[in-house]
Parts: sequence; structure tokens; C-alpha cells
Amino acid sequence: MRRFRFIVLVVLIGFFNGDVFSQISISTIKNAGINSEQDLKNLGVSSAQIEKAKQQFFSSEGSSEPKSNSSGEVDEEKKKEEVKEITVPKLNLVSNKEEGDNEIYGHSIFSNGSVNIIENSDRIKAPENYRLVAGDKINITIWGYSEFSGEFIVGESGNITPKLVGRINLKGKTFSTARKIVTSRFGRVYDLKNSQIAIDLSYSQVISVNVIGEVKKPGSYSIPSLNSAFNVLALASGPSDLGSIRSIEIRRNGELEQIMDIYNFMFEPKSFKNQYLQDGDFIVVPPKQGIIQIDGEVKRPGKYEYKEGDKFSDLLKFCGGYSAMANTSSINITRVNNNQLQMFSIGELLAGQKDFLLKNGDVVNVLRVSDLIRNSISIKGAVHVPGYYPLKKGTKISDLIVSAKGLTYKAFTKLGHVYRLKEDLSYEVRTFDLGKIMSSPNDTSNLMLKEFDQVIVFDKEAFIRKTSVSISGMINLPGTFKYNAGMTLEDLVLLSNGANTEADLSKIEIERISYQEIDSNGTYVKVINLNYPEDKLMLLNPFDKVHFRKLTGFHYQQTIEIKGEVKYPGTYSLTGHLNHISDMIKRAGGVTAWAYLENSSIERVEFNLGLILLDLKKVISNENSRFNYILKQGDVITIPRRNDIVTIKGAIGFKFINGESEVINTPFHKGKRAGYYVRKYGGGYDKNAKRNRVYVVSSNGLVKKGTFFGWIKPKVNKGDKVLVHYKKEKIKRDKGEKIDWNNVIENTTIKITGLATLWVLLEKINL
Repeated sequence: MRRFRFIVLVVLIGFFNGDVFSQISISTIKNAGINSEQDLKNLGVSSAQIEKAKQQFFSSEGSSEPKSNSSGEVDEEKKKEEVKEITVPKLNLVSNKEEGDNEIYGHSIFSNGSVNIIENSDRIKAPENYRLVAGDKINITIWGYSEFSGEFIVGESGNITPKLVGRINLKGKTFSTARKIVTSRFGRVYDLKNSQIAIDLSYSQVISVNVIGEVKKPGSYSIPSLNSAFNVLALASGPSDLGSIRSIEIRRNGELEQIMDIYNFMFEPKSFKNQYLQDGDFIVVPPKQGIIQIDGEVKRPGKYEYKEGDKFSDLLKFCGGYSAMANTSSINITRVNNNQLQMFSIGELLAGQKDFLLKNGDVVNVLRVSDLIRNSISIKGAVHVPGYYPLKKGTKISDLIVSAKGLTYKAFTKLGHVYRLKEDLSYEVRTFDLGKIMSSPNDTSNLMLKEFDQVIVFDKEAFIRKTSVSISGMINLPGTFKYNAGMTLEDLVLLSNGANTEADLSKIEIERISYQEIDSNGTYVKVINLNYPEDKLMLLNPFDKVHFRKLTGFHYQQTIEIKGEVKYPGTYSLTGHLNHISDMIKRAGGVTAWAYLENSSIERVEFNLGLILLDLKKVISNENSRFNYILKQGDVITIPRRNDIVTIKGAIGFKFINGESEVINTPFHKGKRAGYYVRKYGGGYDKNAKRNRVYVVSSNGLVKKGTFFGWIKPKVNKGDKVLVHYKKEKIKRDKGEKIDWNNVIENTTIKITGLATLWVLLEKINL
């Protein structure tokens, strides 16, 4: 085992140093009996090279060293356990377009997906080209006239020894050859003419294979011998970006056994033969020889590995051939020639031959055929099947029209055009009488057509001026409609789904363009007034604008609401524009005996005005009162029931536990003022109360304040609220803080200027 390890080290060293490898061969290693690093040094290998080889060998994934048993042989059970943990990527041929820029087509076949390695080789059916090795188990069964059943292990010498048959040497034989040999030898002892024989491989030996060179995971791998070199490469994640997939070497006993070209498998899978390995085999992946690239109109453009002797036909096979739009006579090859890039045409490189050799670095570009449709003529316009048609010898305009399935009913038969391409790529126009050439094909204007001629058959609608009429205003579907000759006002009204309910049918206007007349204002538009339906048969002109006006003052029912103490509270509709509060109170049956007129209110939603002051007592006693407002849509009149409660709040002496003022509700005392309620029920004034700022607010929103500078407090009625204001908190200035006299002077100046301006205005008014 030690010798095996040092052989691997030497091979790795040779991979890193070509000079040493050229001097040391495998046979030299075997004959020299190398068992230590010193033996390698004696052969001229440096310590640095040995260390580099050891790191490469022992640190690679999957290169763990198999342990030996006491007899010095590899533990086969241990190998099986190691094999069970190994998986290889699934084969997946992916286009180069999905790979990295440095990766060539075919690298991903080893690295995408996942396929399980054979975990247990028992009862595996071996392929015909598998070569038997020591340790393989062969099952032989005969049934029929003769019977036999036995299992035999291929020994180290390559033999099996069935009873009566004798020794049979099978080592190194393919499975198909081994089956013929076994059948022949057993046929000497057993009657196989009247019997049948089955020969199966039930076990394959676990072998160690070494993968070195330009691979992603170099190292030593233990696998069942049924796995091929292809599977082992997949186990090592395939070649690196630098590695070749077309010159992979399989070395056995220091000799080159086979060179694998993965492109043979990818492009000629039937001819590809898997190489089965033996214990101790080396798979060497050298750097790729080069890269060739093909772009343009091919099925699989991209980069491919170059190999000496590759031809242009091989590259076409790699990329899947030309696409449908490829111009096979316009292929350019960019090549490094005399230390510079040059471009060659396909014709130059073929030089009359069917094929030519490629060079490393060649970039092939297959151009696209022109989008110009040759040998064609076209027709457009008022024909049933416009489009392109092939040009046939002797084709005339009438022939092309017949090919286009004839003229449509919209065709303008007086004139047609032929646009003809001249040599300077400009167009000239040829005219023809369409009606004449269709009735008389021999007419001189029935031109003989040429390549790229375009025939135009005009549509009558193109010569018709499209006009419209419109309708707006109190109409269900206002809009613009196509004008047709003979169209009446009724026709337009029907198209617009009729007039609205609020339309004033006696006030219909038509704004019409008068081309022959101009009024005194210099306009061609005149207004016509009509009634509907009396004038429904009025003929319309193109571009007429019809307006349906709204009935003057028309509106749908507008409602107000009366709540509270009236005989019939509820919703009422306004019967005009001048409905006063007194009118609605009468319609509601008047107020009840419990109505608190002084605290009645009105709330208006119009313009979001909200609560409006109301003194209903004055309204009822005098309809000319300024409080007898004109009602608006959505107004709500509220007449509350009498309330004998007075509410006190604000800066009063009575407080909550948390120090805040409490709202106090008290009984009403006739004739008493606000100060009375504060002193009697509110605990007097708070020390921060502003005594001249005491207000009484009624539930109708009316605010009453004191007289004589606020010292005579306002009277209180039933349901009123007494509000006592706090003094404004003074802003304390820190000691030493300076007064900003500039700010004070500026504010004072502004105030004086304002007063002076006001004085000047008053003087002007007096004048």
C-alpha cells in the first residue's frame, strides 16, 4: 500500500513538474522499490514538490485513504461503506448560453443534478463490454434436461473452477466473451442442446481509482468496478474550467489505455463506448487544447472545446447545425493570423473544397438572410386579400387583383397607383384606370408588373369627409354622433336616449355653422331656437351642436327636519325658495306647551355652517324678526323641552380630587345672575379666575356676557351654562435675561403704522 501511495505521489509530482515526470516513469518507480520520501529525493524530486503533491493528494474531497486489515489487504466491507456515501451529478446537457463565460459547452454534464452511485453491487446485471476482475462473482444456472446451479468467485489468477468442468480463466475478458467461454466449457459436460443456461454477474469488486489533473475534486475514489470512467469523472464534479473534456486519459500500469472524448458521447452516443476501470487506474484530465466559438444563425451558438484536427463540419455538428434563417453563403471567420486578428469569408477558407480545418481561437459568425422578400409583388387597399404574392412571368395588375380575390364594394374604380422601385432606390408612381383594366385586361394602362411593385387600390371612404353632430345639456346620453344625410332632431334625441325630466322642451338651441352668411360680430355661427316635440323633424346639418336647457328654478324635493316640541315633528319638503321658520312651525302644528323656545336652535349643513343662533320666542311673536331665517336644504330645527337645570364650569372654587374643575349642575333660580350661581354652588371663584370674563351660553348657541366692564354678570335662564375663564399665564423671564428692545421697537412701530393707516382711511371716507 505504501508503494501504491508513493506511485500516486510521483504521478502528481510529474503533473506539476513536467521535467521530473519525463525523467521518472512508472516502471522506474516499480523497479526502484520506492517506499519513502527519501527514495523520491534520490530520484531528483525536491522537498517542495513532494509537499505539494502530498497536499494535493490527501486534502482532496473523496480521497480518504482506505484502511488495511491485518493481512495487508484492503478491507472490502469498508470500501462498500464508503461507496454508499458517494453520489454523482445527473447528466444534463445544457446549452452554453446558460453557463459561465469561461465554461465551454459540455462541462455542465458532470456538475448539474444528482444521480446515485451503485451502493450495492449484488445482483447487478453487467453490460456486455464489462471486463471481469478478481473478486467478481459469477452465477451459473442450467435447467432442462440437465440441471446445475453454482456461484463462483474469480480468483487472483483470474480463474473459476466448477466441478467436472475444471478451471476456466476469465480475468480481463469482457462479460460477453466470458459468457461464451463458460457456455462452451459447460457444453462439454452438460447437455446444453436440450437445456438452457443463464450466466449472471452477482457481484463486482470495489476498486480504487485516482482522478488527477484539471478536475474540480481530484483524489482517490473507491467505487464498484461496474462503474465506468464516465461515472468516476462525474463523482469528481468533472473537469474544471481549464480542463479538457475531449482528451481525457485513462492510464493503467503506467501505460495509456484509452483517450475519452465526451463530445463523442454527446453528439454520437451510439458509437460511444464506456471504459470500465481496474484497481489502481488513473484518470488524467489535461488542460484543454483551445476554444472555438460560433455565433449567429445556428441552433446552439456558444463556445466549444477545440481539438487538433477539428473541421468546420465538426463545429456544425457540435452546435446542432444551421437555423432556418441562416445565410449559408455569408459566414465570416475571425482568426488570429500572423499575430493579428483577421476576418475571412467561408469561401476563402474552403477554396473550392467541401471542408476546412479550424484553428484554436476561431470565431465563426453565421449571418442572417435578408428580410427582403425577393421575387414578390404586393397589393393593398380595397381588395379582399391584400398582401404579398409571388411574381410570375407576364403578371399584370388585373392578374394580381384576381389573385387577391377581387375588389371590395368600397373600391374606388376611377384611379389606382403602382409604386415601382427605381435603381436609385427611390419610387416612381404609375397610374391606371381600375374600372377599365378590370373590364378590358388588354388596356394599355394594365401594366406588366416587376419585382417589388406595390399596387394600391383606393377606398371610397378615404374621399368622404367624416362629419358629426353633438348634443348636450339635460339629456340622458350627451355626446357626439356620426352625421348621416337626412338626420333629424328626433333622430339625435333617440340616439342620446331621450331628454331628462328637468329639460325645458320649449328652450332648445341649435348652434349651426352658416358657411354662406356672416353676422355683424364676424362669426359664421348662428343660433336656432326650437320647441320639442313640435320641431322634432327639423333637419340637422353637419357639425350642429344641440343644447337642451334646464327648467328655470327646477329642482327635486328639498327637505328640512323639525325635532322636539312641535305637534308633528319630522321631515318636511320646501315648497319654494322663501320658506321661513315660522311657516314650517305652522305646518308642524305649532309648538307644544313644554317647548323651551328660548333654547331652540337650527343646524345648517350647507357650507358646513353648523349651529346658527335662534330666538324662536321672537320668531313666534313676530314673523318679521331677524331670527325668522329662510330655510335651506338639510336644515335641522331643534326645539327642546323645558330644562330647570343650570350648569357651572371653569375657574370655580370647587375642584375634583385631582385638582381639575368639576362641572356642577344646579337648580334654576329665577332672576339670578351668573355670580350668584358661582358663589352659591361653585365654591366661589378660583384664585386664577378672571372675574370680568364670565359668560352664559344658551343651548341655542347664544352667548351672553357681563356689562360695566364685566363686573355686572349676565342673567341666567333655564338650561344655560355658566362659564368662568382663567387668567392668562404670564411668561416669566429668567433673571439676568436681557430684553430684546429691537423686537419691542419693531412690534411697536408696526402697531403705530397700522393705526396711522387706519386714520388715513377714515379721513378719506369722511371726504
